[in-house]
Amino acid sequence: MINEHTTSDAASRGPSKHTWPRIPIAHSADSVSNFLDAIEQRRVPRRVSQASLIAGGFTAANDRELRGVFRLLGFLDLEHRPTELWRRYKRADRTKRHMLLQDAIRTAYQPLYQHVAEAHRRSDTELADVLATMVRTRSTCERALRTFRRLCTRAGLHYDRSAEPQLPPFGPMLWNNPRPALVFQLPPDASAEVYTAIFAAYTETFS
Repeated sequence: MINEHTTSDAASRGPSKHTWPRIPIAHSADSVSNFLDAIEQRRVPRRVSQASLIAGGFTAANDRELRGVFRLLGFLDLEHRPTELWRRYKRADRTKRHMLLQDAIRTAYQPLYQHVAEAHRRSDTELADVLATMVRTRSTCERALRTFRRLCTRAGLHYDRSAEPQLPPFGPMLWNNPRPALVFQLPPDASAEVYTAIFAAYTETFS
């Protein structure tokens, strides 16, 4: 859901602008997991710079976004310096780390948890429906879901994937398109009249 922030001053200037909720989103869920490994295993740096990311093995172009991800999670401050949460997480045992990361997830993904109670227990389909209202594109929605799932896995927050609802026979809906993507399996000797009839039925049903 898009947040709106309106003040008396802003109201006098006209309608306020919509802002997208800020939640941790990474291009690579593996990089997120590797960064948590680095927090656990390496000494606490004075600051996480782009140079230190590269020196630590995070050399992909998109790895620089990890600083923003872990700032939203509370492990870094606005100057990209490790916070007390970073130090507590590093010193903690496995059980305590799970608890610390769970709290960080619930805080960072508060916009998601506000719409979906116990979001980590919900199916990918349910989460994608909500995340789609928080981001601009389908690819960003997919990255947000992957990031959330990986963090939840590291925090010991699991869900039953077998409970994931099955997609309808015609396949997934197109992004921002009410028409379903249909897949037909026809015999190789199907006539042109068959294809014409199918197209006409599709147009009549979904137009």
